[in-house]
Amino acid sequence: MSRSIIKYLTAFVTVIWAAAAAAATPAAPPQVLGLVATKSPLPLTCENGVCSGFFSAFCLQEHRPPPLAGQVYEPAGSGTISLLVTAADGRQQVLSATGLLEYTGIDGYTAVKLSMPMARLAALDSQAVAVDISRHVALVPRLQADYPAKLAAADRETASGPKRLLAESFFENNGVEAAAAYTISRMINLLPANGNSTTSQRHGLWQQIRQTGVLQDVHRQGQAQAKNQLQRCNSFADQGLKMRMRGCLANAHDRLLKAINKRFWDSTDGF
Repeated sequence: MSRSIIKYLTAFVTVIWAAAAAAATPAAPPQVLGLVATKSPLPLTCENGVCSGFFSAFCLQEHRPPPLAGQVYEPAGSGTISLLVTAADGRQQVLSATGLLEYTGIDGYTAVKLSMPMARLAALDSQAVAVDISRHVALVPRLQADYPAKLAAADRETASGPKRLLAESFFENNGVEAAAAYTISRMINLLPANGNSTTSQRHGLWQQIRQTGVLQDVHRQGQAQAKNQLQRCNSFADQGLKMRMRGCLANAHDRLLKAINKRFWDSTDGF
């Protein structure tokens, strides 16, 4: 066998070995996320057998890939998640959300879906549910079984460590952008979870959210910024553009939280 052929075969085997090694190495898991505190319980919308809601989130790990839609998460951090459930006769009780909610990525790191089967709610002898998220709550991705235990432990540490504590001053400080994102997220949750909004729903949204009382202590400039985004989305819809109101507001919410997240990442270079 000639020397050139041996050299070629050696190179070929090296490439195959490298490809096999890469395939055997699990891809990096998605980012650990922080959940923004709700300030007050946020009602889930129950339809088509599922109660669900849109919740603001942010990224604690810039170097990891963002979650894809449907990525399953588990709660972590030092905060708490509670449920306010309401029975048919109006009686209410507060329950721990442990084991009752499902946490899934929407597409990216700025929002997640929290959900519960309606059958599970009925088993609690209730017909309505709202979610209350305290400060210092985080989400860790549900990892495949072949990921090392050290990785899962490191994610748990990130979820409750100094980065999560520092994030409070960026995302839960009632600053203008944070207040605007909060207001928009609340508006999103007043819209139908599936399907397009009606004209009356779109144009009555600002009055509706004002009547809920959830904006009472929210930064006025943040409210104004959110209202401008609502008017912009309504203008697009009134012009006949094919769009979902919920999607338009979600895009505005995404831009706001990404801007805050960029400042947060810049502040954590020393971690």
